Formats: sequence, structure tokens, C-alpha cells
Amino acid sequence: MLRKDRVRAQGGLKFIEPRFIPWVYTFMRLSCPTYLRFVEGISRVETPGIEHLIRAYQLFYQKKARLLIAFRHASVHDSPVMAYLFCRCLPAEARRRRQKLGGLGHAHFLYGRGVLNWAGGGASFFIPRIAGIPVMNRRSDAQGMRTIRRYLSDGPFPISLAPEGQVSYHNHRLGPIEGGTARLAVWCLEDLERQERDEEILIIPVAFHYLYPNNPEQLFAQVVDRVLQRAGLQRPQSDSRYDTLIELTDQLLQKIEAFSTRFFTIGSNGSAGQLYGYRRRSWESSRSRTCCPVCLPSDSGAGTTCSVPTSPKGERSPPWIEC
Repeated sequence: MLRKDRVRAQGGLKFIEPRFIPWVYTFMRLSCPTYLRFVEGISRVETPGIEHLIRAYQLFYQKKARLLIAFRHASVHDSPVMAYLFCRCLPAEARRRRQKLGGLGHAHFLYGRGVLNWAGGGASFFIPRIAGIPVMNRRSDAQGMRTIRRYLSDGPFPISLAPEGQVSYHNHRLGPIEGGTARLAVWCLEDLERQERDEEILIIPVAFHYLYPNNPEQLFAQVVDRVLQRAGLQRPQSDSRYDTLIELTDQLLQKIEAFSTRFFTIGSNGSAGQLYGYRRRSWESSRSRTCCPVCLPSDSGAGTTCSVPTSPKGERSPPWIEC
């Protein structure tokens, strides 16, 4: 029996006004260490140079400066680690140094509106309720920009964002920096001058470096085995981990090119054709089992019984492929 995968349609990416609910923040602060360890698999977080962040928070809460925190987006773990840094590490280190922050260890996180659709119910509940600010990536977003600008100059917490704009998945290399961070700082200065406020704007960079202290070779081998199994690739013969990744990348690119060649057509004028272009096949082909995703094989095994509506030209839509 053919398995039919169901894809749930998502609604429009609506703007959700940020709001701060104290009990949600308290719950996040209490559960953050457990979540990091057992969900994200992070056993320890070290914070060299955190004294600079403490000083910046003190200036912020003393109303001597506005604060913009720019962190590297090297992994999907970055946001939970940043939350742990603000609500746990920052207050604890300030207490150890016998200093006062002057307020909560927290920040307004900038997040893409689409995150709430794929990150799960927990993220869609927590992020808007800890004063996260939604933005639209790489498109006009007047409402989001106005909200960021307002919170940057008058918000109760600093602004935290990733200047790379997306996850780079690289521990040792910085991805291309978008111009939005500097632009936000300039806008904030203009707003402060317009309000005749003598505060300055601080940009504090935060970098991540992830280490795998327990059997990194075994972890690498497990990742490679998973990729080989799921993508149907051939095992590379090289002993070098770098060469192994390069060869796996080449194989994946070949598969993507083969898929694009088969299912994408090019129009006569050079423009892209139908998204799911397909080659016509005869029902009398020697391949006895051809069907579309909603067809079932006929009892005789010579073909299929299809109930898919046809287009005016007699073509089935969606297109059928070989199963």
C-alpha cells in the first residue's frame, strides 16, 4: 500500500506584538539548565569576557547607554545558549563579583516570523511571551522595523540579534554580515538626538565556539553514517574527515542536479518551466508499476487506476512519477 504523506498548510506569517510575562520568564530561568543539558545536549557553558557584558548592562540600566547585542549564529543551539547566558550566567557572575546589574538579565530577541511555524509548540508559546520581536527576513517589513526602533530606544531590555541573518553552521568562520545591525544603531542615535537624550549606543559582540569533548571521532562517524543512510550515498574511501565531507558534498550535489534535471523543465525561451515537470511515459511501458501519489495499482498489475483530475490538455495534475 502506498503511504500518503500529508503536509499541513501554515497560515500567514502574522506580526505578533512582543509582550513580557514575568512568570514565563521565571519558568524559563528555572528550566533553562535542564533544557540545555537534556534537550540540546550541552553539558557546560563557559563565559570568558562576561565582565564586558556586565558593564554594558549596568550602563543600560543606569540610562547612560542603549545596548545592542550582536551574537554569532553558528548553530541552532545559539538561542537557548543566549537565553541561558542572560538569565543565569550574567546574574550569577555579577553576584560573584559583588556587583549589581540594575535589572533583569534578559534581552529582546529578534526572530524570524517563520520560526514559530517550525520550531514547535514550546517555542511558539515562549518566544512571544518573553518579549521576542518578530521580523521578516530579506523583505520589506515596516511594522517590524518600527517595533525594533521603538524598543531599541525605549525598550525595557537590550536588543539581541544575529548580524549574519541566518545560521552559518561553522565554528571557525564568520558568515557574511548584513548591514542591519549598523543601520539600527544609527537609527537609535537619531532617535536619541531627536529626544535630546545624551545616551550612547553600545554594540557588544558575542561569539560562540562549540566543543565536543567526549569522543568527537565517534560523533563524526555517527553523523556520516546517518547521512549515508538517509541520502543513499556511497561511503567515501578517504581517511581524512575534511576530504570525507567534501566527497559527501559532491555526491549530494550530484543527486540534487539529477533530481532537478528530471523534475524541472526549461521553456523554449530559456525561462523556468513547470515546477514539477515530468516526462511522459506510456502505460504500455515495460515498467509495470507507475502511479501518481494518489493512485493504486490495478489488480492485473499492468498499470494503475488513477482518479486524479486531468487538465484541459488531458494531463494529470499533480504529475505522476515512477514509484
